[in-house]
Amino acid sequence: MNLILNDRLGASSFLGNLWTAYRFPIAGITGFRIGGGVNCQDKSYSDLTNANSIPSSVVWNGLLGYQASAWGVDVNLRNLTNRRYFVAAHGAGAMVGETRNAFVGVHADL
Repeated sequence: MNLILNDRLGASSFLGNLWTAYRFPIAGITGFRIGGGVNCQDKSYSDLTNANSIPSSVVWNGLLGYQASAWGVDVNLRNLTNRRYFVAAHGAGAMVGETRNAFVGVHADL
């Protein structure tokens, strides 16, 4: 778990991330896993005048995977609820966060 409290310009006063994963066997084969997490960000402003801001947000993420002794594969799912959120405020508006997406990662222990 990460927790950051901040009072700097352009940074949220609260930023938190929590992630958990569970490993389990299927038909006697070990190495399967499922995970989930949440990213929370408080409202933040673009400048000292507090004229432009982005709202607070909560983004849910997930993971399905398999880990063998020397290799593994994961399907990572981001922004499960497909919520529109913003990651940074600036003078002209804000930077939009990722929409719902998934990616596959394959790794080997060499």
